[in-house]
Amino acid sequence: MIANPGLRDFRDPKVFPNEVLGGWSMVLAAGDALLFYHSDDLLRWEKTGTFGRAENRMGGIFECPDLFALPAPNGKTLWVLTASMGLPAIEGGGKMQYFLGEFDGRVFQQTILAAEPLLLDAGQDNYAAVTFFGAEPTQIGWAGNWAYAARIPAANWRGCMTLARRLSLAQTRQGLRLAAQPVLPALRTLGEVKGAARLPGETFVLDLKAQGDFEAAFSNGAGERLAFGCDGGVFFIDRESTGHLPYPRAEQPRLMEGPIHMRAVFDRSVIEIFADGGVYAGSALVFPAQPYDALELRGATGMLQV
Repeated sequence: MIANPGLRDFRDPKVFPNEVLGGWSMVLAAGDALLFYHSDDLLRWEKTGTFGRAENRMGGIFECPDLFALPAPNGKTLWVLTASMGLPAIEGGGKMQYFLGEFDGRVFQQTILAAEPLLLDAGQDNYAAVTFFGAEPTQIGWAGNWAYAARIPAANWRGCMTLARRLSLAQTRQGLRLAAQPVLPALRTLGEVKGAARLPGETFVLDLKAQGDFEAAFSNGAGERLAFGCDGGVFFIDRESTGHLPYPRAEQPRLMEGPIHMRAVFDRSVIEIFADGGVYAGSALVFPAQPYDALELRGATGMLQV
């Protein structure tokens, strides 16, 4: 048992085997910091360190932390510390931040710095994601945002999880970054798309290839449109004409060179997009008045799958 030392926020423990010292470690959220503990028996815990007060680049409080090791492209092992950041609605609601560094068995230390906060997902709707013991490095998050979770237009159900994602580290022009790829079953290919096509239903996968900037858009008879792609070297998701939800556009600069390969997985009211081997990932909820039934492509070719 670990007693709360009198903090308002003291929660979300993640327990994991300590690969350095043996026994077990725990990282938990404590307001503006993350606390580390060690135990030999899962009963008695010793506090071993604190992280985050100086390193947090986003503000807000830490939630749902996770720590795991991944091999870097150079063969060395790095540790990845992820945390959801509870931010006010005026700042766009919660986002997931991650840090790259070392774990000495007692506390995590950030060793790879970046000029900007490192985001696990560039969209608005991936929060509280964690990996699973025995299935690392596979991660699942909540496809939602506390800024509007209570106001989404749903009746028979409310909320869903993201796809399971396999994580890795990739070298980019800005340094090492976390990459995510969706875990999907075998898919039936419907064929190549150029220009425009009818969508095959409300659940499908669209694989896109482009030499540079491009746009893909889903639309329906109600005049609603969900657009995504790359504009001026910046990946984007634009759900403005769908309505219902704030923060209509999410953007993130591209970190890789060369042709763009993008996979968009759509399921009724959520889209998850992965590009450049998963270095870019973006998730967004949408609630169109009627199902999207048309696809328009500009500057790209695509392959529809179900």
